[in-house]
Amino acid sequence: MDNQQQAGNMEQQTIMTMLQSLQQIMQQQQQQAEQITNLHTQPTRPTAHTNDQQSLAKIIRPRQPDTFHGERTVQQVEAWLYSLEKYAEFVNIDDHQMVLFAVTLSRDGAAMWWCGVEYDRSTSTPSTWSEFKRVFKYEFKPANAEQLA
Repeated sequence: MDNQQQAGNMEQQTIMTMLQSLQQIMQQQQQQAEQITNLHTQPTRPTAHTNDQQSLAKIIRPRQPDTFHGERTVQQVEAWLYSLEKYAEFVNIDDHQMVLFAVTLSRDGAAMWWCGVEYDRSTSTPSTWSEFKRVFKYEFKPANAEQLA
């Protein structure tokens, strides 16, 4: 086999590997979307909310938080996390489901960042809301955030 054929074969193998990785990512995102859909169809569990709050949650359907595209300003990062927490409090999303919910609202740069977090074998993927917030803020809040405030 000549060098051109070998290079062509290597290129095809690389492309196939990339396609398989993309397919896995798409399948994971589909599974996460299905999990979020299931969250909204499951009955809510009793919490510390009063009966009045539970009744109100059944009547009022709050608007879902906006998507996050990877903006790197303190205001946008903090506002997005705050809106997620308030929504989760109102509709009773637990800690682990909160991470999945946040990921499904990630787009563009934020979605690509999360894919990298999931596939980074050197660290564990955040599974609790507090872990997610920590790595999320580390990634998207400017390093000089305190100086800017």
